[in-house]
Amino acid sequence: MRTFLTSAAPYALLALVALVASPWEFVAAGAGFGGGRALMTTARNGYPEPTEWDRLLAKHDVVLRRCLVLLVVALAVVIVWIRLVR
Repeated sequence: MRTFLTSAAPYALLALVALVASPWEFVAAGAGFGGGRALMTTARNGYPEPTEWDRLLAKHDVVLRRCLVLLVVALAVVIVWIRLVR
């Protein structure tokens, strides 16, 4: 079963969190990462026609990747900013 991770960007964010986060922040980030992966799989399996879901994912892949990268960069900036302010 595929888990539909369209980019390596979440792994980069997870690596950043591993370097600068407290243990509880790291656990929260890991839970969010796992939850996002589970959500994608659940969304596909819950779609009435999974092959149509795959087609729609492929159709919007470029936009989804760009949005994911922007989200990861924004989160990385927030994490680093919080660490610098503390």
